[in-house]
Amino acid sequence: MGRLKDQSGPPGVVLGRLKDQSGSPGVVSSPGAVLRWLYCQSGSLGAGALILYAVVIIVFILISEFMYIFNIRQSVDVELTRAVNTAVDMSMSDLHRQDKLSELDVELAYNSFFDYLYKDMDLSRRLEARSRGGALVYTLEIERLDISRAPPGISVSCVLSPSPLFISRIVPAPVRLPIRVSSANRRKD
Repeated sequence: MGRLKDQSGPPGVVLGRLKDQSGSPGVVSSPGAVLRWLYCQSGSLGAGALILYAVVIIVFILISEFMYIFNIRQSVDVELTRAVNTAVDMSMSDLHRQDKLSELDVELAYNSFFDYLYKDMDLSRRLEARSRGGALVYTLEIERLDISRAPPGISVSCVLSPSPLFISRIVPAPVRLPIRVSSANRRKD
């Protein structure tokens, strides 16, 4: 097993180096050797511990950023599903229900869908969501909106661009997440 041999460094700093029995540099192979590498014998924190702490903090930030973006995507996905379902429900025409025909009022469905986006999801006319402080949370880009009269249904394809919390200055390109939501009214009778 190896021993920690002290070397002198700048005043107040003790550098540690792991040596094996023969005096040549060895391989850190046990938890005790790792701890001796992390902490100098004087009790001060070594450079290895600082590197370890920096790595842990970076991993924590990346996991937090991933969870933030995942939560925004899930939230927008649920809200878009509600918008599509509400638009289909609000725009169903009952004129031919006795004839077992279902029709959708296309203009009313279109207006209901965007009313939900503007009023209930609190999006701006440019489909941007902002926090109470005015910071941009995400941008929604609708690529395709298909509304069919018969069979009644709505299909939406869009791209979500969330604003990162921590890594906005590191990642130059925006994160773009595709979302596809559809709803149809099916008769059971």
